[in-house]
Amino acid sequence: MGQAELSLSGDELLAAKGASLTEALERIPGITSLKTGTVAKPMVNGLHSQRLVVVEDGIRLEGQSWGAEHAVESDPSRADRVTVVQGGASVRHGQGAMGGVVVIEPAPADHAGISGEWIASLRSNGPLTGSSLRLTGPVPYSDAWAWAGSISLRGTGDRSHPHGVLPNTALREGSWSAMLERKGELVSAQASHSVFWQHQGILSSSHIGNLTDLRTALAKGSPPDTATWRWSVGRPDQAVRHDVSRLRLQGDHSSLRWSSLAGWQNDRRREWDVHKAIDSLLAALDLPELDYSLRTGTLDAEIEPKLDGNWQVRAGIQGIHQENEYDGRAFVPNFRAVGSGIWSVLALRHESWSLDAGLRADLQSLEIWRRVAGKIAAWDNSWLAPSWSIGWQWRPADAWTVRSGFGSGWRAPSAVELFADGLHHGVAAIERGDSTLGPEHSLTAQSSVGWKLPNSVQLQVTSWVTRIEDFVYLRPDESPRLTVRGAFPSFAYTSDLVWMAGGDISATIPITSTWEAVVSGSRIATTNRDGDPIPFAPPDRVRAGVDWHGTPTARSRLKIGPRLEWIGKTDPVPHDYAPPPDKVVLFGLEGFAEMGSWKVTLRGTNLANTTWRDPSDRLRYFAAQTGIDFGATLSRGI
Repeated sequence: MGQAELSLSGDELLAAKGASLTEALERIPGITSLKTGTVAKPMVNGLHSQRLVVVEDGIRLEGQSWGAEHAVESDPSRADRVTVVQGGASVRHGQGAMGGVVVIEPAPADHAGISGEWIASLRSNGPLTGSSLRLTGPVPYSDAWAWAGSISLRGTGDRSHPHGVLPNTALREGSWSAMLERKGELVSAQASHSVFWQHQGILSSSHIGNLTDLRTALAKGSPPDTATWRWSVGRPDQAVRHDVSRLRLQGDHSSLRWSSLAGWQNDRRREWDVHKAIDSLLAALDLPELDYSLRTGTLDAEIEPKLDGNWQVRAGIQGIHQENEYDGRAFVPNFRAVGSGIWSVLALRHESWSLDAGLRADLQSLEIWRRVAGKIAAWDNSWLAPSWSIGWQWRPADAWTVRSGFGSGWRAPSAVELFADGLHHGVAAIERGDSTLGPEHSLTAQSSVGWKLPNSVQLQVTSWVTRIEDFVYLRPDESPRLTVRGAFPSFAYTSDLVWMAGGDISATIPITSTWEAVVSGSRIATTNRDGDPIPFAPPDRVRAGVDWHGTPTARSRLKIGPRLEWIGKTDPVPHDYAPPPDKVVLFGLEGFAEMGSWKVTLRGTNLANTTWRDPSDRLRYFAAQTGIDFGATLSRGI
């Protein structure tokens, strides 16, 4: 493919299974985190949330992704492989994939015998403890049927920064899944259901009662720190449960392959403010201030004729029906979204080169109901737009791979961008929408060069540039606002013509037979039509380290080494509430050991306990990032 694809699997993915999906993806060059306190979501080439599609086991995950603190509702412990497709990947996955697509593939069902994996994890900052179990095997007395299931639990107390506690950052998280599969000679079927739930505290020191204290906190970088460590989750907090059901049918005949996938998702998110209701009876009920239920039905169908020669073609249709209902405060209004798309991809494969081209058309409609002056007001709109991509790959020699790709994408404005109005307590900010916003349209060009030889230097270099017309983002207002719930920074949604450009590099360099150096880095620049950078853009990063490899045997492997990470300083943004954080150097450690069926990973971050702030963190006004953290993951194959 002409688009850059980078994957995590095996030992690399195992090292991150005791953490979150975002922390797993950070191991890929060019993938960073959009952090809000201790919550993180993936960011690819500076784009995230509605501009980044996450596909888990064939289903596009649909959650309340409008918030920077709304992490992806997926558990990496179930994954067997995670792939990031960068660039204009919207042809296959629909509108909104301008930043790329994260594809999560679970381990396949085992029809031969019972197998699986057990994982236990521990991290010092919190502390965090977790465990997961995944099993699969054949149905007794049947060669065609197989089953699979998993369960995972994770919890932590308040995290800490170098000078104290990050108050109310405790976490409870869990997931489970079940799957039944039948493989036939011509038709196969699979049914599954998965549940992900999370109860997360929100940094309580970001909620301040008056403008004087808020301005003091913004000037000093934090409110007065009087917090003590707690294991429990307190107010303000948020709880989410995400259910996904799948029914998949696949056929493999002499002339074509086909598949159909029906999905149903229910995402319920509840958020509690720092203060309870004044009325004692209402306070006793402890009802959430925000309560959202997002129900989504999807249908995907795909065919692939079996052509002679080097040609390949695939085509498909997709449909989605989505409804959002709220109870409590109307930060995001009720809405109904309906979409449909048709796509086709043509590929020509040769021994040393390949060419891919795709075309897609999407129709998206959005209906919104909100209360205005005591009456229900309706708003609706629809958008029809094409997207396309073309890419090529060339292998001039066995060690070299050259890729280039061009593509276009688009995204309809979301309900929150159009009509948000009020306190978004998860990021401790006032946000206002703009009902005149239109759809975004992007053009992306990307190229990469890879060089890989056994026992030699391995190198991957990628460069890209993206132009987005009517790019929607939150712009800081000139001053914070005082409300009945306290004083908060204020932001408004706006749109502009935006350019983004950057590059990524990763290299592994052997030094001796037992030592090797590893280097990776990413650079990104953003600008609007006035020459100003985009708020909360990721900084430049360079990671470097050396690994010592023990002498491998038939049953054991060992490697360990220090890490150093340089994080650059971003350019200032007009009317920002605090200047950009200074550049910083962080020290860490990574290790891996395998002994028979047992595997152990070690990871230390910020081992020098350096005080630093992430420019993309919307809570950087109130707190520094976490301090020293040392973690270990233990796993055993079954």
